[in-house]
Amino acid sequence: MIVKDILLEFGSDFDWSISRELKQKGYKFLKKGADQQAWLEPNTGLILKIFGTKANGSGSLTTAQQSFKDFADYCLRHKDNPFLPNFLGWEIFYKGGETYLQIRMERLFPFPNKHWAEWLEEMSNSVDAYSAMEWYKYEMSGQMNPGHERFSEALPELMTHLGEDGFKLLWKTMKDLSEIADHKGYNLDLHSKNFMLGSDGHIVISDPFFADK
Repeated sequence: MIVKDILLEFGSDFDWSISRELKQKGYKFLKKGADQQAWLEPNTGLILKIFGTKANGSGSLTTAQQSFKDFADYCLRHKDNPFLPNFLGWEIFYKGGETYLQIRMERLFPFPNKHWAEWLEEMSNSVDAYSAMEWYKYEMSGQMNPGHERFSEALPELMTHLGEDGFKLLWKTMKDLSEIADHKGYNLDLHSKNFMLGSDGHIVISDPFFADK
């Protein structure tokens, strides 16, 4: 594979030698996003996420890197929260004069229930406007009307799965993340695909912030 092919596969925000070194160590490339890569760590089943540089040359974290570090720090402060992924810490490293962020975490899996994920997204869009129980009562009043366009069994099923305490904790977690986003100037980005399953099958929030630099 020539250097040009590596850049196309792994993204121009990354020094191509990073992927070469990880492969030599037995890491398996899983996927890439606009500014990040995900690798499966050999023998542990953990995920190594690496956040690219946007080539700012400043030696400091980019806003995008900082946003995920802030999420990881929040998760590390709330290790007992089942709706947050398990992180094993983060490190900053330098390659080609640029600054990279790497984070080790549990492997997450796609959320299998589309309708539940859509309701979770709806919850995240409402945390700044309602309390948990206000939102629940409002939405359930619509659910009980068969002519309502959002009538579905998905919300009652999701609430039964979460239980009242779980629902309130998830709502508080989303509210906390919304407040961090507001304070830091990020966008809260809890769309349906950013709800995943942890290794124990529990609903987990993934990558809740969007920052474009």
